This record gives sequence, structure tokens and C-alpha cells, in this order.
Amino acid sequence: MSKQLELIDTFPVNFKIDKEKETVMVDSSGGIKKDYSLICEVDATHSGTLINNRIYPPQSMKKGIKTWTSPYKKPVLTNHDDSRDPVGRVIKAKYEKTPLGFESSDYSPILKRSDGYGYQRLTVKITDPSAIQKILDGRYETVSVRMSTNHAFCSICNTDWSEEGPCDHIPGQRYDKKLAYMTTGDLSYREISFVNIPADEFAGVKEAMITEEKDSKNSVKMSLYANSAEDRVLSNLSSGEDVNLYNLLDEGIEESDEVVLHLLDKSGKTKKSHKEEDVKIEGLTKEQLQDLKIVKEMIDEAVVKVKSEYEDKAKKAKEECEKAVKDSAAEKDKLQAEISALKETKDKKEEGDSAEVKDESEEIKALKDELKEKEDDRKRIMDENIKINSELHKMMAERLYDLKKVLVKPDVADIKTPDARDKKVGELAQRSVDSLKDQIVDLLLEHEQMITTGVKSRDISNPGAAQVDKTNEVKDNEPKEKETKKETLNRLFSKSK
Repeated sequence: MSKQLELIDTFPVNFKIDKEKETVMVDSSGGIKKDYSLICEVDATHSGTLINNRIYPPQSMKKGIKTWTSPYKKPVLTNHDDSRDPVGRVIKAKYEKTPLGFESSDYSPILKRSDGYGYQRLTVKITDPSAIQKILDGRYETVSVRMSTNHAFCSICNTDWSEEGPCDHIPGQRYDKKLAYMTTGDLSYREISFVNIPADEFAGVKEAMITEEKDSKNSVKMSLYANSAEDRVLSNLSSGEDVNLYNLLDEGIEESDEVVLHLLDKSGKTKKSHKEEDVKIEGLTKEQLQDLKIVKEMIDEAVVKVKSEYEDKAKKAKEECEKAVKDSAAEKDKLQAEISALKETKDKKEEGDSAEVKDESEEIKALKDELKEKEDDRKRIMDENIKINSELHKMMAERLYDLKKVLVKPDVADIKTPDARDKKVGELAQRSVDSLKDQIVDLLLEHEQMITTGVKSRDISNPGAAQVDKTNEVKDNEPKEKETKKETLNRLFSKSK
């Protein structure tokens, strides 16, 4: 097993605090108010670019992101002093790609000043009053990350320092015009500290809700958030607007790290509103939305539209089919009665003119031919109506598929080709008309709710881990016998109970 090499990167930060907003968490004596903490976003370190004569591969950095919060939330320290209590904790970490970022594991190291292929964005919560005060007054101006790696390969000779020890090439020196640097393996992050000397000039503490603006070549912008569960405050200290993000929540919701992260994310995705009803409707449940008059009207309108679009066509086709069957049956009875009468007349005539008997036989034959023609017409009409209802059934299945696709349901998220789409529509068409109609109404409700709340559906990056949509699910694994036309008609046009 290879040794774990410890690495440290340090980088500068730059921030601006609105003095009027600073009073939110500073008391009259200049100290930090009780129960207040500081929330900030930190771009911890960058991948694929030269930092301290090291290159962190994008895939290694992306893989190591989970070590910030697992198996425990990593500490925020001062000067990497792990003998003292932490001043805060990392509550969330994610890997963000830069414009140069891509999914492939192949990449070309960038050996000049650059923000690389991606970076780790940390959400940290500072709870120590002294550390909060030093951040606000500017004494803490740099941030440093400590990590470990299982490999460190020399760019000149490819020696792995973790297994073979250091080679003769010194990182940062040039050999035959080639720069010596180290490329790391898997990364495991241990802590983040406030320190003094910067190293990674493209990393730092910044606000996630606005576009990054660099004030100089050697620093990035920082934005801080005052946070208090007791006073229900979560406010941006660098913003001139007096916006408390807790206004996005209903009363009675207790503060937690998850609530803070939810509010930070929500503030970046929704437009700020000063109307209480516009704010609170975002947090309403499906049942609460259904109780609103305007939502009820929208639901009723959508249901009526669906019924008029599909049920009217189905009803008309059913009526035409029933009429055709009824008319064919009446015509058949009439012809059979005439044939019976002619046969009875023929049997009574033991003797008669051969020409008259011949005429009667020809008339009987003509009537039989006419009966056969009527029967063929009746069969053709039934086949056409079965086809019509089958097409209407398929149309409803296609409508359900389209709604699922719009709402990015997991069972259709990976469908990309026409063949795959036709196969999925065929699966949905195995369900009954009532089943399809019920789910279409449910999805229309979900779609209208999405429009009302302003929250759009998002693509699922890992459909296998997403919740499976089992609404009106049909089991296809049992073999099915081909149903007769009569069974098809009974299924499609069964009377509602």
C-alpha cells in the first residue's frame, strides 16, 4: 500500500462588507452577537492547472469531493492548528466545472496562470465569535486547504514519490526546457484554514448567487452571510438590499444546516419578491395548492380540456361503431326472415313450373349474396372502428409519454431515439384507457403547479439513483394472450361503474 502524502495549498481572498449590514450581527460594544454565525462560499482549489508546482487531475478532485463531508464534516481551522477547537465546519461541498471543463478523464495540464478545468466550492459555517470578528475586520485575508494523496508523479521521470521516495527533479525547476511538477492521485481533504500567505490565486471565498467578479489578478471576491436561528436571520452582508432569506420559509421551520443550504440555493434560483403571497406560495405543498381557488380553476380547466380532447373522440367512435353493429344486425335479421319465407314457399310447391322454381332459386342465391355482402360490410366497419379506437388509445399513450418527457420523469429521461420512444409508447399503450387518463390528469396538475411556482424541472444526472415513477405502473413480465375483437371492444368501451 502506498504512503499518503500531505499537501497544503494557500490562496488570497478579497471581500467588501456593507457597514450598515454589518450591524446585523455586531452589538453596541463591537462584539459579535450571541447565537450568530457566518456563512460563506469558498472556491477551495482548482483542477488541471499548476498550483504550487502541482497538478490536481479533474477526475481525482471530483472524486475527492465527498471527503469534505464524509464520514464527518471537516473542520475550519486557523493556521492549520488542529490542536485547538475548530472555528467552524464545512457543511456542503460540490465540484463545479469551468468553461474549459469536460467529462472525459483525458486532459492536458495547463502550465500557466489559469482557473483550470474545475474547482471545489465549499459552503462553510463559522461559529467562533473571534474568527467572525477577524474575518469582518479583514485580519483573515487568505484561506488554505490541507489534503493527502496516494500518488505524486514527477512530470520529468514519472517517479511516484509515495512509493519510491523523491527523485532528483525539484518541482518548479526546468530540465531541458521542461518544467518539473507533481501530478497527484486520489485526493482526501482534511481541513480548511484561515492563514496569511496566498498560493492559488484563482481560489477563494466568494458568493455563489452572483457572477464572479475579480477585483485583481491575485484575488477573488467574497460575500458573507449573517446567520441566526434565534432571530431567524440569513442576510448577505455585502449586499445593499435588506433581504432576509428566512422570508422564503413559512413560520415554524427550525434552522438547520439543510435549511441554510436550501435558502442559499433558493435565493440564487428565484427572483426576489416583496409580496408576501408571492413568497409563501413557493413553499406550499401539493395539497395546499389544490385548496387555492385559482389553482382549482386551473386544474378544472386542464381536466376539461383533456376530457374534450380525448373522451369526445372516443365517445363519437364508440357511438358510430355501436350504430354500425346495430344496423348490420337488423339487416341480417331482415334478410334471414326473407330467406326463410322463400324456403317455406319452395317446400310447399311440390310441383310447379321449372322456370319459376329456377327464378326462386336465383332470387334466394341473390339474397344470400346480398346477406354475405352486408356481413362483410359489418365486419369491415367493426375492424375500422377497432382500428380507430386503437389509434386513440395510442394517442393517449403518446400524450402521457410527452407529459412525462416535459416533466423529466425517470422512466423516459434516457430515451433519445425514435425507436426507443415508440417502444416506450407501446408499453404505455398496454394500460387501460382509464389508467392513462388518470395519470395524464395527475401530470397536468404537476405541470400547472410547476408553472405556478416558477420551479422548472431539471435533468437527472443519474437516473438509476432517482426515484422511479410508479404511477399506474403496468407489469409486462407476464405473457399475454391475444385478445379477440369482441374482448377489445369490451375493454375499450366498458361502461363506467
